[in-house]
Amino acid sequence: MQKELQNKWALSSFYILLFFIIVSLASIAKQLLMHYQVIGGGNSVFILSLVIAAAITFVSARKANAWILLPLLMIGISLLQASIYPDHSWDGLAYHQKAAWYLMHSGNLLFDGDAGNFWIALYPKSTWYFAGEAGLQFGSLAYGSAYQLMIGFSAYAYTIYFFGKNGYSLVAGHIFAVLSLLSPIFIAQSFSYYVDATMGFLALLMMLSSLEYGNTRRWFDAAVLIMASIIIVNIKFSGFLYVGVCFLILGLRSLPRVKETVTVCVIFIAFLIAGVGVIGANPYVKNLVSGKHIFYPLFGESKKDIITFAQPPSFHDMNRFEKLAVATFSQSENINEASKRDPQLKVPGIISANELSQLSFEDLRIAGFGPLYSFALILAFGFIIYRRGIDRNCLILLGMIGLSTILNPEAWWARYAPHLYTILLLPLISIKKDEDGLGKVFIGAIIGVVIVNALMMAKARYETSSSFNAGLNWISGSCKDKTLHLSPFNTFLIEPMAQRGGEKYFIDDKPSGDAKDYRRKFYYWCE
Repeated sequence: MQKELQNKWALSSFYILLFFIIVSLASIAKQLLMHYQVIGGGNSVFILSLVIAAAITFVSARKANAWILLPLLMIGISLLQASIYPDHSWDGLAYHQKAAWYLMHSGNLLFDGDAGNFWIALYPKSTWYFAGEAGLQFGSLAYGSAYQLMIGFSAYAYTIYFFGKNGYSLVAGHIFAVLSLLSPIFIAQSFSYYVDATMGFLALLMMLSSLEYGNTRRWFDAAVLIMASIIIVNIKFSGFLYVGVCFLILGLRSLPRVKETVTVCVIFIAFLIAGVGVIGANPYVKNLVSGKHIFYPLFGESKKDIITFAQPPSFHDMNRFEKLAVATFSQSENINEASKRDPQLKVPGIISANELSQLSFEDLRIAGFGPLYSFALILAFGFIIYRRGIDRNCLILLGMIGLSTILNPEAWWARYAPHLYTILLLPLISIKKDEDGLGKVFIGAIIGVVIVNALMMAKARYETSSSFNAGLNWISGSCKDKTLHLSPFNTFLIEPMAQRGGEKYFIDDKPSGDAKDYRRKFYYWCE
């Protein structure tokens, strides 16, 4: 582990994961002390967590390393990126930001109830701990969603480390890592508090680290696997799917060697203790103690159905595989049951004007990876078949991706199966340090399609976010000698958006008779 941590890329990935976990642990400890009235909630643990993570990293590496500046730079860039545009997504305004806002203003997510929303009390909370502490440290929730790109940078760094360790081209490794950051899910959610892109980055980290640990049995890779597993189950319940798949494959690879199998079990137990017993005590242990299903409210008695109304009508009569096939090879559209419209199949590679108008949704339902994903997927599978699976690492990764998809009943919705994007990048594994030829041309074509797809998604995201922000700025300065009044639409939390304007404002429970509606996020008027 010492040797690996002296590699700048391995150190960066390790440090970012450790920092995120320590923020969660420190925030939990702070809330415990707040509950017993030992301290107040006015001080952030953000900087303290940075220092503790650096100290543990240096001790593990057995020397201070100047490369600690690289992950610090990555964290800084993530904070700046998150602050560019406000989060105006439905989930972000409905509960993600509410939870972080509550913690930021001395609330206690562990003991004080629901913070104004049913889901806050019952969902995993690590991203809210991070966002609340970041918001408290920097004085604005604009920085709270930095966890997305930050975890993406950790996956980037580990990918470079993985490519180097396995003798693959480092240029190909950087291309793989950059394109991973340009996941359509991250682009769509890049200025929001959605967590699906983060789940995709963590899934990639877990698959690569479990693969590498199975190959080499290095404790560094086990540590990355444990940390990524701890984080992913404390972001969404579905994180357990990836944990189960990665540890199942790792366990099968260790058979019949008893000592190695026992070691895998020990690693899994370490994850359970820290991820479920400590950081995940709320909601997992809390649910079990109260007699509920561990994944309540999505499973068990009185469970909530969050899928039926969100899918198009025709999906009610399809199984999970039919849904996935139709959603993958149809036009990109954000349709649901209420729309009374069904997906429209298309020829892969063909793009319609209607698709381009749909790409700005953070939770795009049909063909959510973008209009060219199906075409790139065909090319990627064609190359993998042409190269006879490429190598063992590629086949194991395909196995983990495939099993994660088969076990996921809602893999048709791209944001619920972000790991599927990785398939497009697997051909890059075939490029060895000394290899050239026709294969690179084939790979270049796949990369070209992926980049064009990402650019279309990025254009839509930029236009929508910049337009919303411009309107927000205009509203902020629109009252001149009067005072701006705002009222939330649908109980949304709008104060973080209002603060960005820098002008005086009041937030009222109900809009006045002459109030105007701004994009179904809030009402505004001058008095």
